[in-house]
Amino acid sequence: MKKIETLRRIFPRGLWTRTLDSFLPHDKSTEKALELSGKYVEQRAWRTGASLVFLGGYGTGKTHLAAGILIEAARMGENVAFSTASSLRMGSFSQIDGAFMEMKGKDLLVIDDFSNETENRMTNHRIFELLNHRYEDERGTIITSNLGIEDFSETVGARIFDRLTERALIVELEGTQSYREKKRASYMGWTRV
Repeated sequence: MKKIETLRRIFPRGLWTRTLDSFLPHDKSTEKALELSGKYVEQRAWRTGASLVFLGGYGTGKTHLAAGILIEAARMGENVAFSTASSLRMGSFSQIDGAFMEMKGKDLLVIDDFSNETENRMTNHRIFELLNHRYEDERGTIITSNLGIEDFSETVGARIFDRLTERALIVELEGTQSYREKKRASYMGWTRV
């Protein structure tokens, strides 16, 4: 239970209920992504250094799946961490360095919404250091990105991409309709009163 309370501190409130059980697939792509996420949890694949990369457009369920896996891992007693990619470059050098050091030792790490963060040379080097350490230490990492496979490869760079592809399953959620479009009506119900 203590791990779940830790999750509540590191997750934005909107992610607290995004479990694998609450994920509603609506096409073959999201069905397959959910199935693979379940297998990743069942096998505790992060313990062997296996990673996941969810790629796809906005609102396709990438963050929901990553959060669901992290919640399950925390329930199993694993030491987990969640970070948005943009927060990896916010703060003073010592704050960023401290965050990277803490993330290195987590059993499972989620880096959400990875896109152009590596344009900064220092950030690029630190992300490489973090992912390389986790790779060498055989710790799983889940990355979500709205980039396509080619753009993702180019953005993370050859060194990071090579390490990721050795141990990561890349799951593409292409052609999937945005969940946000579907949920908009429920949030705007107040306008019909």
